[in-house]
Amino acid sequence: MKLHLPLALILTLSLSACGGSASAPDAATEGDAPAQEAPALVEATPDVAALPTADAMAPATEGEVAPVILTLDRTQMADADCHVMGEVVMGQCDEEAALQKALGAAELIPVNTTEMTDAACHYMLGAVMGTCTAEEIAAIRASHTIVVDTETMAEEPCHTMGNTIMGTCTAEEIQDQAQALATSW
Repeated sequence: MKLHLPLALILTLSLSACGGSASAPDAATEGDAPAQEAPALVEATPDVAALPTADAMAPATEGEVAPVILTLDRTQMADADCHVMGEVVMGQCDEEAALQKALGAAELIPVNTTEMTDAACHYMLGAVMGTCTAEEIAAIRASHTIVVDTETMAEEPCHTMGNTIMGTCTAEEIQDQAQALATSW
């Protein structure tokens, strides 16, 4: 599995916030200010350190796959079209169609072209498989990506609507909601 820098950074921040040790790609040197602990709640502008880490979302048994979890940030690149960069969905994502298009275009869920080539297009074991059109691949990627949007219904308790986790959530609640969603697929 190829780790992207943002995922490695999330893991580093999460471990350091929990008191564990982890080396960051650009680790702080002596004399730098100590890292502050991450807040317990995910606030209106999502804090990437509050998202579950790859280790926290690691499959419990062989054959399971950790879900793709992205944070929706309406402030970053607000003038651009809705798109995914790293683990963040940003830009003009207020319309559901724009969000679904961005999720479908993000190549975060791989396409397995070697297995089940005689089957209809489907999602299995964390990949798109079967005989698929580009539109089917995009639809499957969009429907199997979890978005954390703490600005929507921010005054409500943490909950899930569709594949979106929203409300006031702790990292543990996000992890629990994401696991429940992934299990339903």
